[in-house]
Amino acid sequence: MARTGPWIALAIVACVPWLQVRAARRRRVAEMEKDLPLAMDLFATLAEAGLGFDAALQRIAASQPRSRALAAEFTAYQQETLAGVPRVQALRRMGRRVQLGSVTTFVSAIVEAEQIGASLAETLRHQAEDMRDRRSVRAMLLAQALPVKPFLRW
Repeated sequence: MARTGPWIALAIVACVPWLQVRAARRRRVAEMEKDLPLAMDLFATLAEAGLGFDAALQRIAASQPRSRALAAEFTAYQQETLAGVPRVQALRRMGRRVQLGSVTTFVSAIVEAEQIGASLAETLRHQAEDMRDRRSVRAMLLAQALPVKPFLRW
């Protein structure tokens, strides 16, 4: 029995980095989900004003602090395109790096709008509305589930 103590301590110490990375990813995902609808609306407004995609992206990335996860991803996208990577490929790489459904949908909408020649502003407005609707539905479901969950008493 006395020999299991060090093994339990070792297991706990081994799990700490995994737990820290998991918590950091959750914070990053929540931050991106919060910032993306606003970024899409800004994209749409700038596109309606006549700016191209890259110029609008540069304005949005410059307007946000570099510490924000979405701004960092936009900056990484810009660096890839400046290095000569085609826009569609750089967008898809961004989607794979982030591995978040809303960002993947955003990337797919931009790629599709560019390939078929649809209005980028209109596409982004619809995407932002859809994302806000999904977020409000998720909040309603969580609010409805609150009374059902039992309170734990210690």
